[in-house]
Amino acid sequence: MKKLIILTILSSFSAFSQTSTYEFEGRQNPSVKKESLYYATSVTEILPQFWDKIGVPYYERKMLDEMLNYRKFFDSKHQKYFYLQESYDKLIECVFVEISTTIEGRELKAQSNSYQLTDLQKRVILAAEMGSDLNIRIKYKYKNPPKGDKSYIEKQIEGVAYVTIVPQIEAEFVGGFKQLTAYLKDNFINQIYDAKTRENIRRMEVKFAVNEKGQIVDVKLNSSSNNAKIDKLLLDAITQMPKWRPAKNWIGVNVKQEFRIPFGGC
Repeated sequence: MKKLIILTILSSFSAFSQTSTYEFEGRQNPSVKKESLYYATSVTEILPQFWDKIGVPYYERKMLDEMLNYRKFFDSKHQKYFYLQESYDKLIECVFVEISTTIEGRELKAQSNSYQLTDLQKRVILAAEMGSDLNIRIKYKYKNPPKGDKSYIEKQIEGVAYVTIVPQIEAEFVGGFKQLTAYLKDNFINQIYDAKTRENIRRMEVKFAVNEKGQIVDVKLNSSSNNAKIDKLLLDAITQMPKWRPAKNWIGVNVKQEFRIPFGGC
């Protein structure tokens, strides 16, 4: 059976007027190429900028950032700053890493006590399906108590990150996210004139796939607006989209890719 490839797109409404700045901002989760997993030896290779992406409690993140003394590295490609992995390694000790994924409703997971992947973790990663998420859960403690707080000597803090497995070259709406935004504004958002009715869009999530020929298939609503006319308008807009550039695997063969668009943002 051919596996689907899932990419999550984040949609955001700043307003529901026809002059709104509605746009697709990109991926909600970081991603990793399926082929690169064969060569990964640590979680930081699965998820570069690991500590920049991991989610920890707000207070712990703030304290950790303060302890780093703002030693940042500028990523010119993404035009943002992040902390080097080595900076974190000087401050904290990794005590637990769990990697898990779900295959046909069954959870596979494996644990270790460092960033380095064990043989079992490697098997879990390689078993993960294209389009699925790898869930990385970590527990760490400080090498030295922050701000002299001795209660932190044995305290373990937990964080989590999610990484989506994607094909070597992902399917693309011709013109990218900017043109996809324009298409959906013209064919869906701006076709709804009543402001109160537009609020129903926030409930919606649509799912579809781009097949090997770039055609839109398997369109369905994951979440309805509870308004039949709005539901049909969205389904029609997605179904009637022009062809996309299809996804390709590492040897250049076209593959099917699945997309999910939540209109409520996050």
